[in-house]
Amino acid sequence: FLVILTPWLIEVKNYFTFESRVKTETVTSAIYYSADVLSFFIPNNYNPFYSKIFSLISPHIPYGQKMYDFYDKGQERLTYPGFLLLSAFIYFTLNYKRIKQTKVWSKLQPLFVASLFFTVLTLGPFLKILGKWNLNFDGIQAVFPLPFLFFTSIPMLDSLRVPTRFIPIVIFFACILGTYLMTIFLQNKSQSFKKIFMFLAILI
Repeated sequence: FLVILTPWLIEVKNYFTFESRVKTETVTSAIYYSADVLSFFIPNNYNPFYSKIFSLISPHIPYGQKMYDFYDKGQERLTYPGFLLLSAFIYFTLNYKRIKQTKVWSKLQPLFVASLFFTVLTLGPFLKILGKWNLNFDGIQAVFPLPFLFFTSIPMLDSLRVPTRFIPIVIFFACILGTYLMTIFLQNKSQSFKKIFMFLAILI
């Protein structure tokens, strides 16, 4: 993790050395720019195909309007990884025991752990679902703290104010993991099945 952050850490060090530090409200900004749990399952409204579908079905489902508002106004906080990567993670979860017995398990495990770790970081300092990060229990505000909160107390790292910027790292590890999983899934399938699968994967 620190190796990946090295270029950023160098720039931050130079900034603190040669520039006067501007105090920022790290936790407040991190809450606003953190990923919502649903953002991993709801595509971005910049996609014209999904945009039309979502605008049509949202009035006819429970909490549809709230979900559409979340979808339409939260571009900066959306972290939808794509249908194929979501399918890969579901396949990994459902077939965990079988995959664990394959020869590539030693390669899959660190990739899964790394992608999961950075996914948790994108969620920010507190768990947030449908825009809500705190719950009210008879006047008592309750929150669910996450590991990102730890970074707010570390010098230099306390300026991490946009947790969703970890999503490219999540996608990087998830793509490699997904490639291995696709190979495992297709290894005993017929050539015709493989061709149809690849065609649908490209189409999606």
